[in-house]
Amino acid sequence: AGVQTCALPILKPGGELRFATDDKSYLPYALERLMAHPGFDWLAQGPQHWKSRPADWPPTRYETKAIKGPPTFLRFVRRDKIPA
Repeated sequence: AGVQTCALPILKPGGELRFATDDKSYLPYALERLMAHPGFDWLAQGPQHWKSRPADWPPTRYETKAIKGPPTFLRFVRRDKIPA
């Protein structure tokens, strides 16, 4: 099961799922799966939303040591009602 399926039962409606990657070859795969999940809506309204780190999103230890390039920041919100 993907992260989105695992996160669904523990996130309350309106809760935010955050995902970041610096691996540009993995990004399309991850984004496709996250966007296809009926329980989440992508919050991005334009490139500035995935190219810039949100102010309340701290860097990880891995990111500070071994970053491969600028990360992409994906934010999704859990839907109140999940389509059948």
